[in-house]
Amino acid sequence: DSRAIVESVAGNEINQDLIDQIVQRADGIPLFVEELSRSLVEHGADAAASDIPDTLQASLLARLDKLGAEIKGVIQVGAVLGREFQHRMIAELVQTSEERLLATLDQLAQSGLLSRRGLPPDATYFFTHALVQDAAYASSLRSRRQSLHHAVALAMAGNVASTGKSAPELIAYHFEEAGRREDALPFRIAAGDQATSQSAGDEAAEHYEAELQILQTTDIQDRDHTELETTLKLANARLLIGGYAAQGSYDAWQRARSLATELNDAEGYLRAALGIVVAMLAKGQYASALSLFQNYGTEDAERLNAVNKVHYYTSTGIVHVCIGEFGAAKPLIDRALELNGLEPCTPRHPWAGADPEVVLRSYDTMIHAWQLRPALASDTAEKAIRATQAYDDPFSRVWAFMLKLRAFSMCGRYANALAYAPVVEEAAIEHGFEQRRANTIYFRGLAKLALNQASDGAEDIREGLSIWSQKGGLFHLGQWYAEAAAIALTAQELVLASEFHERATYYEDQMELPTAMAELTRIRGNLLHQDGNHESAEKCIKQAMTEARQKGALQFELRAALDLFRLDLAGADEVAVRERVSGMISGLETDNDMPEVI
Repeated sequence: DSRAIVESVAGNEINQDLIDQIVQRADGIPLFVEELSRSLVEHGADAAASDIPDTLQASLLARLDKLGAEIKGVIQVGAVLGREFQHRMIAELVQTSEERLLATLDQLAQSGLLSRRGLPPDATYFFTHALVQDAAYASSLRSRRQSLHHAVALAMAGNVASTGKSAPELIAYHFEEAGRREDALPFRIAAGDQATSQSAGDEAAEHYEAELQILQTTDIQDRDHTELETTLKLANARLLIGGYAAQGSYDAWQRARSLATELNDAEGYLRAALGIVVAMLAKGQYASALSLFQNYGTEDAERLNAVNKVHYYTSTGIVHVCIGEFGAAKPLIDRALELNGLEPCTPRHPWAGADPEVVLRSYDTMIHAWQLRPALASDTAEKAIRATQAYDDPFSRVWAFMLKLRAFSMCGRYANALAYAPVVEEAAIEHGFEQRRANTIYFRGLAKLALNQASDGAEDIREGLSIWSQKGGLFHLGQWYAEAAAIALTAQELVLASEFHERATYYEDQMELPTAMAELTRIRGNLLHQDGNHESAEKCIKQAMTEARQKGALQFELRAALDLFRLDLAGADEVAVRERVSGMISGLETDNDMPEVI
């Protein structure tokens, strides 16, 4: 309590009336109680109420003034360095001998203003309270503070050059406080890039936004191209924060596209357009996404720089996957993987926030599963995980973990999926990746539904896709509800199959182009059959089989064919359907364990 603090500092040196006034004036703030008590002790037996400072700031400033100019100068340098500072750094900045500096720092420690850990020259000093640092900082003139900040920035930048240890955010801060914003610019850029590499979207966006503000008030060489590059980076950082549907990310990409147009920068324009594709996917604007590339042919694409080529083929391949054109998507994804193998983009040049190789492996895994190639699907997912071991990028790594979970689910290995889900969820929660947590909950729900845990599974599916819709918008939403409906149908959970089919249809209707029509048509046929409408059921399932064949989705085609036999709907087409099924099965691995094949 406050009275106990006064008595512990002052003992019997001040009277009870002064103790009461200290307690009242300090308003329960322990540091203020201590400072006021110490102040009166210094006045000795003649201390009076008029000697009690009105504020804690006044008390601390009075105490600093009593230190003498040399000691006060050292603590002011420390205050500019921060709440804690290294002995080596302050020794570099203070114009005095090592012996005098050590004596000064010891005196400050003994006075209770600083504390020390370790021994010089490796010691670290700490201000005992943030308010002490604030008072020391405020006690120097603004011009001196700016001069000190500049000296600190130069010293830190020099240490980076000599040691390789980088603290770009701190260097940028000191240059900015010194009034040298242009000098801060490269360090703001480096700080944003560093935060992006750690998947720290909020921090990265803060640095890039600060950089853009600096650019508005400075006239550096090539300012406009620097603004374009920074705006593209800001868009990616905002995507890490808010997901594919983030309006801030979309706005930044649009701004980048405008800048690129003004600069007649074709490569910059394409990079912005490729970013806009991600936002369009979240909005279900697949046709619009395709139209962005209508003026680019293969020859145009091959003339792009290495990174843009990878991103171009990645984007076009993914859009084709999203509209179910797997045959068209596969060569585009293969080309992107080939180019990336020659000159890896890594997370330094991300697609939708992640290493393009991880993204490409993700969609390649899906295509392998849809083409009834479980071994290739699993192997491709493992390649994505191995790719992330070459760098430290949490977002790419968690995406790769999610991909392995998805491969288990798509290939019907539901027990494996259920066992692996906690690994992915823990990683997603650790880094705050809500989209990946949503994916995990959803795929866990599919596994539970397939393993006869219908109620729990359905709850997970609903929760996972609800979270996903907030971050990913319409992207994949219809397709994933269709997947849930298909598993519910297989599990003979017809009420759930109907619910998920209805939701999938609702979201598909909001898309510019359909994504899961073959499966939805097949499931509708099954539900019609349950209602006794066999003629319509036969028509739907045969239509689904044709649609799946046209899209190159063997998994969906085989499901439809098996439904025709299971429901005795093949009719006059029985021979043709049997021949088609035999053709599909004959080209598969003999140990293929996908449920449809078994």
